[in-house]
Amino acid sequence: MAAWIRAQVSLPTDSAIPADTIQNTWHFYSAGLDAAAAAASAQTKLTAFYQAIDGDLASTLATPATTKYYDLEDVSPRVPILESSIALTLSAGTPGPSELAICLSYSAAAASGVAPARRRGRIFLGPYGTGAYTSGSGKVTVSSTVRGTIGTAATALGGGDPDTEAVWYVFSPTTAGAQPWSAGALSSAFRVVAQGYLDDAWDIQRSRGSAPVSRTTWTA
Repeated sequence: MAAWIRAQVSLPTDSAIPADTIQNTWHFYSAGLDAAAAAASAQTKLTAFYQAIDGDLASTLATPATTKYYDLEDVSPRVPILESSIALTLSAGTPGPSELAICLSYSAAAASGVAPARRRGRIFLGPYGTGAYTSGSGKVTVSSTVRGTIGTAATALGGGDPDTEAVWYVFSPTTAGAQPWSAGALSSAFRVVAQGYLDDAWDIQRSRGSAPVSRTTWTA
C-alpha cells in the first residue's frame, strides 16, 4: 500500500473572479497509507503551513483557500479524492501588487547521474502586503522576517515518516514518463524534499495581474 498524491491549493481573490484565483501545486508520498488517508494527512500539513504564513499575505486574497487532492495512479482526467479548505487570517495592511510573489525553492538531495532539474521545484507564494517589503540601496526586496516565517513553515512541512503520514516530495513528470503512471514510474519520479531556500528578490507572476478597470488616453 502506497500513495502518490498531488495537492492543489487555490487562493481566491476579493474580486471573486475565478480567473484571478491563485494556484499552488504540491506533491506528497506515503508508503504506509492509502490514497485517501495520505490526502487527509497532507491536508493537515498544508493547513499548518498556510496558517503559519497567512498573516503576511495581502488582503486582496479571500478566505478560505480551497484544496483538492488527486491520486496520481488514477487515469487522467482525475477526480479529486478529497476536497477541503483552509481558513486564512490575512494581513490588515496595505496590499502590494498582485503580480509580486515570493519564490519558495526546494529540492531533493543531489544524486550522481541524475539531472538536478528533475530533483527540484518551486512554489510562488503571494501576493503580499507591503509589510513584507523592505527597501535600501535603491532596491525594494523581500523582508528577512517574512522569509524567516516561510522558511520555518517549510521546515515544519518537510520531513516525517512516510510509513505513517504523507511526506512532502519533489515530483518529476519527465522522469515518470508517459501517462497513465504506474506505481513503478511514480516511485522513480518522487524524491523526498531535503532542503530549500528563499531569496530577497521579488518574483513577477504576470498571469496574476489584475485586469484594468480604467484607461487614460492621449493624442499627439
